[in-house]
Amino acid sequence: MNFTDEQLKAISHHSGNLQLIACAGSGKTEVVAQRIAGLLDPHATQRLTPANIVAFTFTNKAAAELKERIIDRVRNKHGEMIGLAEMFVGTIHSYCLDLLRMEEPEYLKFEVLNEVQQRLLVDRNSRQSGLTSTSDLRGRSLRRFRDTPHFIEAVNLLREASLVENNIRGASVVEGLYSYRNLLDQKRYLDYSAILELAVSTLRSSKTIQSRLANRIKHVIVDEYQDVNPIQEKLILLFAEIGAEICVVGDDDQTIYQWRGSDVQNILTFRKRYENVDEVRLQENFRSSRGIVETAREFISQNTVRLEKNMLPTDSQPYEPGDLIARSFDSPDDEAKFIADTILSLRGVAFTDPEGTKRGLSFSDVAVLLRSVRANGDPIIKALQNAGIPFIVGGLNNLFETGARQIWQ
Repeated sequence: MNFTDEQLKAISHHSGNLQLIACAGSGKTEVVAQRIAGLLDPHATQRLTPANIVAFTFTNKAAAELKERIIDRVRNKHGEMIGLAEMFVGTIHSYCLDLLRMEEPEYLKFEVLNEVQQRLLVDRNSRQSGLTSTSDLRGRSLRRFRDTPHFIEAVNLLREASLVENNIRGASVVEGLYSYRNLLDQKRYLDYSAILELAVSTLRSSKTIQSRLANRIKHVIVDEYQDVNPIQEKLILLFAEIGAEICVVGDDDQTIYQWRGSDVQNILTFRKRYENVDEVRLQENFRSSRGIVETAREFISQNTVRLEKNMLPTDSQPYEPGDLIARSFDSPDDEAKFIADTILSLRGVAFTDPEGTKRGLSFSDVAVLLRSVRANGDPIIKALQNAGIPFIVGGLNNLFETGARQIWQ
């Protein structure tokens, strides 16, 4: 497998903290897997075991992909290795839940609520949860069903964000959070924010737990670091304080979860806040065509506050002028018809797929990306139906909320 000089630099980095600035399509997953395989070299001077490594991913799907690749690379480099199951690769929420249940046995009796269950709990216990005792900015009491999502979002942010106490003093939602915490304790429930909050509090307050983890955890890798929020950053910093070396992987240009509390300042200021930090930039994009890379680079360069980087095309994908276009339309229906007509005109056009097979484009090769299926999808769905184009609608993750809202209203 051929690697660039910067990829090799990241793979061979085994001492100190590392900030890996990885542009889109730069092969970061392979680099991280190769780096972990290198850390587990049985012939290294400072030999590590799989249990010494923690790798955080943003989703369970990403965790499964990374873990599978790590196991494959370890076997290729070192043969069969005992104890790979002891290496944690998963989300920060999963790790914090494991930490709570291992270090605080009482939490073995607590049930974890998903988002739907959390909403039902608040609605069914509207007074005890603090919902109806909380008021909006106009002084009106929140109501069941209608205001529940806003209340839940507020109490989640209060527990995960960096707060300025003076700005929230006297706000009724602070009292609402107090009531909601009590309800969770009484019912023996944990929601996602409580898992993070309690894990950080437990680790911070117990020298015994800190000592035990310090003996075990030597390297922490954090993927998608640009999307880490303040409470998650507190956990990462605690690992650094007990002696673990931190490797953060991300790209501030790809920050998309600030509306959920992520703080891009974490990645922008990492080198200032952590000691002995080396920085490696993976700037070559092996995924996209030259047109996409250069257009994206010109667009994102307009951001005035960003890490220094320059995404570079590698011509791994073919590109011809006209492959990338921008159009405006007088109405959503005109836009939808153009999309349907374009799909029909592309069907059967010759191209070479990533495996090197030459064939004609089919409907399944086409994707239509929308900001919101619910808000913007109807004209496009109708246009595809009218044109006889088969399609599958994805991204409808909140069908429960949609149906429930219709019933409640």
